[in-house]
Amino acid sequence: MGVEDLAARVLVLCCALNLNGLFSMIWDVEQAISVVVLAAAVLLVIQRGRTTYSAPFALVVAGIASYLIFAGVVTSPEYTDAASNRYYFSYLASILIIWAAASYICSIQNEHELLRFIAFARNAFVVAAASVWFSPLLYQIYVNLPPSADSRSGGFFGNPNEAATAAILALLLTINVPFARRTLQFAVLAVCCVAVFMTFSKTGMVVAIAVIAMTFIKYAKHNWYFLVISAAALILLVLQDIGWIVQALADQTLLELDDSQRRRLQAVVETLSGRIDAETSTGRTVIWSLVGERIWQAFPFGTGLGSGHEVVGGVMQYGKWQGAHNTFLMMLAEAGIIPPLLLALGIGTAFLRGARRGVGSLEFLMILVLLVDMMVTHGALATRYHNLALAMAMGLLSRPVLSRREPDTSWSPAGRKHAMAAR
Repeated sequence: MGVEDLAARVLVLCCALNLNGLFSMIWDVEQAISVVVLAAAVLLVIQRGRTTYSAPFALVVAGIASYLIFAGVVTSPEYTDAASNRYYFSYLASILIIWAAASYICSIQNEHELLRFIAFARNAFVVAAASVWFSPLLYQIYVNLPPSADSRSGGFFGNPNEAATAAILALLLTINVPFARRTLQFAVLAVCCVAVFMTFSKTGMVVAIAVIAMTFIKYAKHNWYFLVISAAALILLVLQDIGWIVQALADQTLLELDDSQRRRLQAVVETLSGRIDAETSTGRTVIWSLVGERIWQAFPFGTGLGSGHEVVGGVMQYGKWQGAHNTFLMMLAEAGIIPPLLLALGIGTAFLRGARRGVGSLEFLMILVLLVDMMVTHGALATRYHNLALAMAMGLLSRPVLSRREPDTSWSPAGRKHAMAAR
């Protein structure tokens, strides 16, 4: 393993495990490993940065860069504060991480080595998902306890919604790059699914259901076993009201759910039925309406860097103004029409390319999950796990389709022999 391979794996661990946020919660030290992340990213960009050439990648990077430029030009004192300058570093680091990880994936020549790297990233995300299970223990040692710690589990993440997305990424990576041992495979899938539930993220639970459904559809086409299970599940949902099932789950005493957790479970059913309002979206529709008004007042320009991250006069939660809860709206509010348009074109192009590889393909599912994350989160592009996953998807879409999705056998004796032979 060379220096660049080591740097790529360090980058994966730092991003997938949210180590900066973890150290901040444990020791109250901000940006503890930012230097390590930046050093690894710079090394990869210098050594392999020229290997990433694709329209989706270029459009996404152009969208983020233009956002910083246009949002920095306009200043609205009534909507922003001096601390908004911190977003420059955050989003510049995002560009660097996406560029570095995507370039590394594009530059790997041996397909088996690429699968080993994806398996490594899968394992890191699985650890992040498993950390949600240990939230009660982690919350006892955290100096900075997450505000939602009394009713939701986040593991290594201060925001349970981010933990849910990381667990979903672990789920789809495990589905597409499975473990060699079937018992371990099913155990990991169970860990990821339960982790999403433990976060009580409404969007996370809806997306997890969608990912599982598309996976069953993918395998049902070629396997009668999955076809029977899919048909049985569909019949069950048709004959039995899904709302009754969720209500029964919420009312049973084994889990000891509080009122907030019950409301979140019920909101998942209402969201799946098409109801999206202030209650089911946890106030997002109110914020979207206010942000829309300000966008129209400032159109085609924005109201300045940071004004979409904290929407003053909107909804206050845990003692701070909530953000736009939509990456595209945030960019439109802060920087005008051009940055979100470039970003939408980049993500849209990647989405279409992924769809051509199949709705059950790893690339398509990753873009879908990340797109949904951006639709409900204003700071998605500033989170490192999102940067890593987006870079992985962009890098894979820039390569030919992998000819095999073989189980990860690198930890078994036979797998080690195979790995040595491949070298």
